[in-house]
Amino acid sequence: MIFYRKQNTETKDLPMNVKRVRYLSVASLVTYPVGAIANLVGSIHDVLALEIAGLLLVVVALFAFIGVIGTGVQRIAADETDKLDPVELDLRQKTYARAYHWVGAIALLSVLYIAIASDSQDRLGLWVPSSFDHWNAIMWGGILVIMVLPTTLLAWSLPEEEILDDEA
Repeated sequence: MIFYRKQNTETKDLPMNVKRVRYLSVASLVTYPVGAIANLVGSIHDVLALEIAGLLLVVVALFAFIGVIGTGVQRIAADETDKLDPVELDLRQKTYARAYHWVGAIALLSVLYIAIASDSQDRLGLWVPSSFDHWNAIMWGGILVIMVLPTTLLAWSLPEEEILDDEA
């Protein structure tokens, strides 16, 4: 069995297995856009319950991300490079390369959608961001994706064993 051990540093990883980090990071990436869309639809159609449900899903996304912070997987994805050993640096580099491709694809698809939706809004009736609240939700969703996606990809590439401290 392979265990990833961190070098002697002043920070401590939270004891959390990789499987839980996988679920929390995916939950964060999925519940934010669902919540933002539910809130948007609720505000368009004046359905208060849908607006509140959307906001609650956004809060769930943030709490799921908070649950990932401080774990060994997040440390590998986000810690300073001089605090990582060569194996962790290699994992991080591969993860960042994959995350860069994913973010690039998401950005390209988003721009294509907005271009098509704005050009054919009369015929297709597709939604186009038109207010500060819409663009604000998109911006914060993008920030969340940029922060969580490397951790998610890394968690799905690691074995399910727990990342242990050197003291174990």
